Amino acid sequence: MSEEIDSFQVPFLELSRLECSDVSALTSCYVDGELLEALKQKFEGHIRTCSICRELVAQTEFVVESASQIRDREIPTRVQLKLRETLKEQVGFDSPKLQTLRES
Repeated sequence: MSEEIDSFQVPFLELSRLECSDVSALTSCYVDGELLEALKQKFEGHIRTCSICRELVAQTEFVVESASQIRDREIPTRVQLKLRETLKEQVGFDSPKLQTLRES
């Protein structure tokens, strides 16, 4: 984990405690080991007491682990499209690649 200041994380550092929406926004950073130590402590404090967020973290870890095991396999275009559409619906993620897949 890097202790460089990440401008995305700074507003969360200023909070006295994290809410579920904060944990949702920070889950990828947490799973990737990129949270600053002070923020990691707040994050882990929240997931110790919140089963919903704990499950979100577990599911994210599962997806990351599963994806790392299929790295060398080609994912069919329709599966890529469905995954990206679901990400867009669930977390508001959209990308230029999604637009390209939609057009093909």
